Amino acid sequence: MTEPHLFVIYGGTGDLTSRKLLRSMDHIMADSGIADESVLLGISSQDLDDDGYRDFARDSLRSGGIDGGDHWCDERVYFQRVQRDEGLGSLADKIAAIETAHRLPGNRVFYLALPPTAFPEVITGLSLAGL
Repeated sequence: MTEPHLFVIYGGTGDLTSRKLLRSMDHIMADSGIADESVLLGISSQDLDDDGYRDFARDSLRSGGIDGGDHWCDERVYFQRVQRDEGLGSLADKIAAIETAHRLPGNRVFYLALPPTAFPEVITGLSLAGL
């Protein structure tokens, strides 16, 4: 049995996420039976809210031939806008709120759907935010 996780995609509105990662997440959620327990948090600089990101996720799944994703998108997908020049305190707060609301045990998977040159800055920021 797989424990519930918070899957965090940094670069959550990019092409890699749209074409590959969300489709993979749909398979993971459906095949492992964790769709009712795990949560996905997309992060980017786009001006979206949770509902806007859920629409983005559903549209990405449909364009890949996956019908909907409604079984986990409706209540298990969230979004956090992060600007490059801001700290990640708001991200830490959002993660804490999601984990509390869904009673997640603190298992987190961070996926950096970014150019490799951005990794050091993002990893340092995550560390400084206590993530």
